Amino acid sequence: MIKAIFTKQRIAVLLVALATASAIAALAASTGTATSTDGRSLDGSFCSHAVIGSPFPAGLCIQLTSEGQTTQGYYHSPGLLTLRPGNYWLTVTDNSPVHNFSLTAPDGLDMDITTTPEGSSSSPVVRTVKVHLDHGPYRLICDNDGHAAAGMYVDIEVGGVGQVG
Repeated sequence: MIKAIFTKQRIAVLLVALATASAIAALAASTGTATSTDGRSLDGSFCSHAVIGSPFPAGLCIQLTSEGQTTQGYYHSPGLLTLRPGNYWLTVTDNSPVHNFSLTAPDGLDMDITTTPEGSSSSPVVRTVKVHLDHGPYRLICDNDGHAAAGMYVDIEVGGVGQVG
C-alpha cells in the first residue's frame, strides 16, 4: 500500500512539472522570446551617412549588427557582414516612412520585413523574424524607389570553408 501511494505522488509531481514546462514553452513561443539555443541575433536599422559627391542627402544608409560587429551600407559603399550558417533572430527597427527592410537571396528569397509607410521617427516599428541562413549570399536592403540600387544595403555572406552552424 505504501509503495502504491509513493508511485502516485511521483506521477503527480511529474505531471505538474510537465505542465509547467509546457506553459513556459507556450509563453515563450507566443511572445517571440528568443534564447541563444534558438539562434543568434541580428539587428538592422537605418543610419545617417553623408558622402561627399553623393547625389543623395545624408541618411541613405542601412546597417546590420551581429555579435558586436556593425556594418553599414550607403552610396557606393555597400557593407559586408560574414556569418556562420544557422538560425538567426533578425530584429529591425524601422523609424522612417520612406524606407523599408527586405531580406533577399539569389535563390528567390524576397522577405519583406517592414513596408515603406510603416515606420516613423515618432513611432518606430520594431519587428523580429526568425530566419535560417544556409551557405551563400544574402542581402538586407531598402527596396523603396531604387534605394538598394543606390547602395542602401548590407551584403551577408554565410559560410566559408569548414564553417557550420
